Amino acid sequence: MSDESPDLSHPPRPDDANEFTAATAHDNSEVAAAAAAATAVRATAGVVRLQPRIWGLVHQLSQQMWERATGKAYPDTAGVDATVDGDTVAVEIALVLHGGYQATAVADAVQRAVPAAVAAATGLTVTTVTVRVTDIDLTSILA
Repeated sequence: MSDESPDLSHPPRPDDANEFTAATAHDNSEVAAAAAAATAVRATAGVVRLQPRIWGLVHQLSQQMWERATGKAYPDTAGVDATVDGDTVAVEIALVLHGGYQATAVADAVQRAVPAAVAAATGLTVTTVTVRVTDIDLTSILA
């Protein structure tokens, strides 16, 4: 055993700064991909809004931490999950459909719009776009 006590005056740092930077860049890629996908989805005819799931509501805590760490507002990505793996990304979308549109047509339009938007914003290749229609808004039809 050593008689020397550890230096606690400085917080611990990652052993490999490049590994730490890569992890941060990975997280930023997921945020950028989700933000680009969310923008593309919202611009698609027949989409009323994106719908966050339960986990999305819990995710708000990490968004607040991200805002504190970066000093920037977290993009509105509720209802969109992006998972980066190397230079590819898988995107999952939960949305509310306008009652006057066919679900398959809107889902197809979203699946065509998202890869181009994500690639333009991040340079990543989208491998899959999963679209879940969580609700159908009938208010304009029933009014």
